[in-house]
Amino acid sequence: MSSDPDLQDIEDVQEVGRVSATPTAMVNFFCKNCNIFHKIKIDQALFESREFPVSYTYLHGDPPFAAVLYIDANYKVRGVEYSKGFAVGKTELDEILLSSKARCLSNIPNVDILAFRLLQDKSLLKFFTQQGFEATINFTSILDMMRHSSSITTKGESCMKLYLKFSDIWVTVLEMMEYKFILVVRDSIDIEHLETQSMAMFEALMS
Repeated sequence: MSSDPDLQDIEDVQEVGRVSATPTAMVNFFCKNCNIFHKIKIDQALFESREFPVSYTYLHGDPPFAAVLYIDANYKVRGVEYSKGFAVGKTELDEILLSSKARCLSNIPNVDILAFRLLQDKSLLKFFTQQGFEATINFTSILDMMRHSSSITTKGESCMKLYLKFSDIWVTVLEMMEYKFILVVRDSIDIEHLETQSMAMFEALMS
């Protein structure tokens, strides 16, 4: 398992505003790309009321890449797909924020952006995780929330938006065609600023 906390997959969340304290399952996985045996702790809630195999994205390596694990009911890995992602550093994040600033009512400093993921279908395209950021969010479970939370989802003509408030963070999910963008920021950010900035970042990352 990678020793870099930036690249650890962050754990599941059971409901908005409350961090999960459910038991974890141990999954053993040998990565053919890095030739390393990994032991991964995954929240058992991920396996409840699901059709098997369950997919779980594990980000690791240097340079980092994503391994999509297909796990059965006995926590055995039955298949693996590898997807390379592009890690965005602080310098590029600043450039993204500057390039999108003209289209925003307000700019969010990169120190307040804790993490983001840009995906196309199931493939990881770009990602960023703040040094030392620790939380209990599983990006896959956030997308599951989006699919099952239409009552708190606002729909536009071409983009679906979801804003989730947890104990100390905001999570924004945007979906447009086959693209999905998940942004995690500090809870001090105003929701109006978050909406304008997240949409501008989404557009900047896809350009």
